[in-house]
Amino acid sequence: MRSRFIIIAAVIALLGLAPRGFAYERVNPAGPMPIRNQMPLYLFWYSFSQDKADVLKGKKFVATFDYTVSNVIVDKVTTPTEEYIVRADMEVTRLNCDIKYAFLERFEASLEVPYLILNRGYLDTFVEHFEQAIGATAVGARRRADKDQFNYQVIHNNDYLIDTQRSSAGLGDIALALKYMLLEEMNGLPRISARAAVKFPTASKKDYLGTGKIDYGIGILADKSFGRFFTYLNLNSVFIQKPDFLSELNIKNYILSGMLGLEYCFTERFSGILQGTLASTPYPKTGTDPLDNKAGEAGLGLNYQLTMNSNWHIAVVENLFADSTPDVTFQLGGNIKF
Repeated sequence: MRSRFIIIAAVIALLGLAPRGFAYERVNPAGPMPIRNQMPLYLFWYSFSQDKADVLKGKKFVATFDYTVSNVIVDKVTTPTEEYIVRADMEVTRLNCDIKYAFLERFEASLEVPYLILNRGYLDTFVEHFEQAIGATAVGARRRADKDQFNYQVIHNNDYLIDTQRSSAGLGDIALALKYMLLEEMNGLPRISARAAVKFPTASKKDYLGTGKIDYGIGILADKSFGRFFTYLNLNSVFIQKPDFLSELNIKNYILSGMLGLEYCFTERFSGILQGTLASTPYPKTGTDPLDNKAGEAGLGLNYQLTMNSNWHIAVVENLFADSTPDVTFQLGGNIKF
């Protein structure tokens, strides 16, 4: 069962593994894992990266680089009418560069440039063994499908809205964001920041990497420390536009999302984080899990600070609800401050 993954991760985080003499004042928590929902039916809309409320200080730059790969396999049909058919068998890779700059005392700007790859991938066999190891039961579509194949179809009343068996890759939608710290953590109150973002249509809509339209987003972030523990909360609303290839669907013009994270500092350089995310679906009621279910994920990450100005992290994320998020996502990344 997937719950076993969450239980194991929680036990690890709560064991109290920090050495004696742990120096709280020397801790520099890394913050949430910057992971998004890489289900292809959500990929072409903007989604905020999970982040902490703290901002950079002193006109600093931080460059973050991430390699994220998600394994997706879905084969769902509205029964008994077959009004909707959704098939997705692929891996989604995101190579992401995010440059942040502190240009005023409480302001932080960021420019995000992703490169997206939709292809057959290489993880099918590994994912089967991984899910068996954590007690998850392989979905029926995975048991039926051939390994390392690519297919992407969305059919509505026998009309093929999306239909491709061809891998694709290219520049994703570039996004510009601004974060402002409203309140420092003090007197028992959390640190609170507000943020806003705009996504520009730089991705190819013919390859289903983008919508060809602008998205906007706003959000609130909050952090609170408790000794070795650091908690994070993100609440976001993204205002989206319907892509032309889904024009016949009654799609909502917004997606609401939230994140709750708990980071535990084992040492002054090494920490682990548990993180859960939840997002609404913009799709109409269809009777199929990939379009109807909320997008929920739970993840476990490890962070290590290499130097005063650089650190790296690894993460693994599992879906909480069937087919609305990838079966499993892995991420490797790091950042450099200069």
